[in-house]
Amino acid sequence: MALERDSLKPDLLQRFGNAKTAHNNNSSRFGKFIQVNYLETGVVRGAIVEKYLLEKSRLVSRENNERNYHVFYYLLVGASEEERKEFKLLQPEDYLYLKQQNFKIEDEEDLHHDFERLQQAMEMVGFLSATKKQIFSVLSAILYLGNVTYMRKSTGRDEGLDVGPPEVLATLSDLLKVKEELLVEALTKRKTVTVNDKLILPYSHSEAITARDSMAKSLYSALFDWIVLRINHALLNKKDMEESVPCLSIGVLDIFGFEDFETNSFEQFCINYANEQLQYYFNQHIFKLEQEEYQAEGITWHNIDYTDNVGCIHLISKKPTGLLYLLDEESNFPHATDETLLAKFKQQHQGKKYFVPTPVMEPAFVIRHFAGKVKYQIKDFREKNTDHMRPDIVALLRSSDRAYVRQLIGMDPVAMFRWGILRATIRGMAAFNEAGRRLAAKTAGVQRPTSRTPLGELQRSNTPVERMYRGLFDSRSLKFIVCRTSTGPHRQVCYLHLNKKKKDSQASALQSSETTGAAADALHGMLETARIQEVRAMEPKYTFQRMELDHTYLPDSKNQGVPEGAERQQMQDTLQKDVMRKIHLPGSTGSGGPPHMERRYFLEMRQGCHL
Repeated sequence: MALERDSLKPDLLQRFGNAKTAHNNNSSRFGKFIQVNYLETGVVRGAIVEKYLLEKSRLVSRENNERNYHVFYYLLVGASEEERKEFKLLQPEDYLYLKQQNFKIEDEEDLHHDFERLQQAMEMVGFLSATKKQIFSVLSAILYLGNVTYMRKSTGRDEGLDVGPPEVLATLSDLLKVKEELLVEALTKRKTVTVNDKLILPYSHSEAITARDSMAKSLYSALFDWIVLRINHALLNKKDMEESVPCLSIGVLDIFGFEDFETNSFEQFCINYANEQLQYYFNQHIFKLEQEEYQAEGITWHNIDYTDNVGCIHLISKKPTGLLYLLDEESNFPHATDETLLAKFKQQHQGKKYFVPTPVMEPAFVIRHFAGKVKYQIKDFREKNTDHMRPDIVALLRSSDRAYVRQLIGMDPVAMFRWGILRATIRGMAAFNEAGRRLAAKTAGVQRPTSRTPLGELQRSNTPVERMYRGLFDSRSLKFIVCRTSTGPHRQVCYLHLNKKKKDSQASALQSSETTGAAADALHGMLETARIQEVRAMEPKYTFQRMELDHTYLPDSKNQGVPEGAERQQMQDTLQKDVMRKIHLPGSTGSGGPPHMERRYFLEMRQGCHL
């Protein structure tokens, strides 16, 4: 049963990352590496998932007879009437991002079943009902972005675009919880900061379409990354954080195969480069290194000839003239175009073995890969290489009243998680501090002025954070996951033995937060101050009555013997109960008070401590 539950967690990624293509009804449009850890006894000890190369362009455009990602069709066909009304869902053919020639859905019954399985997988990962609603709202907003249209202004001397339709903008504003006027401004204008001034320039029609589509792709990519992080937390074995046990592992890399279509673009270029690297790894370990080992051991062996593809890899990625470096260089030039990029490719690599010449007027280039020649269309190479949201749109989404949207658009999602934990901790301590002050004032009979921020407002402002983080991430598990999934030369080794000693939430949150400079000092000071104030304000003040204890449970004064074993433990327990019955907390009505007074005291304490 546990294995069945765990199998549904990666299945959730397939719902968001798979799509129907011309060759496969359930094609993975992203790469993933799954590492399953297990003990020498064979007991599975957690897993980790890493994702690569999500095909974001599929969100806004596809070839004929292909579909967008599965999750959109599951939602639109499988949602109940109540859900359709809440998320303002339309029919699939009413969305530009889903519309195709001769579009028709013939598998509605299967889509209903798949939507139920999607919700089941979400529950297995630990998504609460509120979290699922937030995800569906973002998916609905992404689809509505495709329905935003632009028209040139027909009146007045103002240059720029009119954006609409009004009902689409109003729905987008409601789903993302942003102000409609700010949304219109972000979709039609860009802000450029110079040395002495800030310029607001209108988009051209093509620039506006690009900004709109980039917003949709970036939102979906951020949502996908967030889901990967949640799945890794669900797959994490908590024992890995508490004890150091040597584990074995099995890793499976599931990535795109080599692709050569009628039209190959930047996505196929990246996919085929990844396959070139895998082929090189295979050649090195299966042929070259293995045969060198045979020779070193003096084994009689006839070397197997193989095709070395290192030249193709150097063509694509070797500094400073590799195709990827030339692409980055051209992407940084404001007046560069796809044509100038192609001209630079040809200038640097014309006549080389792995770069095949093409006719002068053809906007394409050919690479001789290990699996064969592939022709790539140069169109949109620069745009896809710099596919990111403009700062104006990032600022718009960060102004959202929905905490979930603000979290997705953080510059560093991990930093946003950590800050959310830290913020929730600080707010919680502030609420406890306020409750302690009220209790102290009530006990002393002094009416003290209330704090500048009422406790009720603290509770309301803390609600989104509480919903987001309850049962989700503690700072230690988050840090553990991030270290295990980080890649590149700065990857940290985090399979270290972690201290078993339980730490308070403030210290753990502070350790996981890697803020720099003055911000770190300020946060540290806030935590320490709040922790000290919490202890002072909430320190229980006990009052004692004169105690007359039953001397039956005390040692015999004549014998002075001390009972041992079970008899001694029973006497200590009885004595402890007798002592505790004589202790009264401030404000308590005591065990003999009226029931309604005890009830009132309980409700007041619960209200003061609720976060």
